[in-house]
Amino acid sequence: MRGEPGKRASADFDFNMYFSHGYDDTVIPFAGSGSSWSDPGYMGAVEATLRLGVSAGCKRDKVVAQDSYDQRVLSDCDTGSTFSVIGDEVGHGVPNGWSDLMLDWFETVSALE
Repeated sequence: MRGEPGKRASADFDFNMYFSHGYDDTVIPFAGSGSSWSDPGYMGAVEATLRLGVSAGCKRDKVVAQDSYDQRVLSDCDTGSTFSVIGDEVGHGVPNGWSDLMLDWFETVSALE
């Protein structure tokens, strides 16, 4: 929930994260939900990734635009982590080529100890 980070709102972690989210997802909207003081709602995909990146002390933020998706990669983080979110043209489902994108991403990140 936006404004209620919960118990996991700590930079005391060391993991890499890759996820994708459909722009037209009607179950969990890409942009999140709610925006008032009475209904803070859920963070959107990019907002959640950026907040995680700030907590991890990420210094690089790169956006790559492709034909059917956009990828944002946060790296050079104090925790050693790398985070990536892909916004794609599907709704609430797995986009075509997702497994290849994920495997390509895993080849670019370093193993954490």
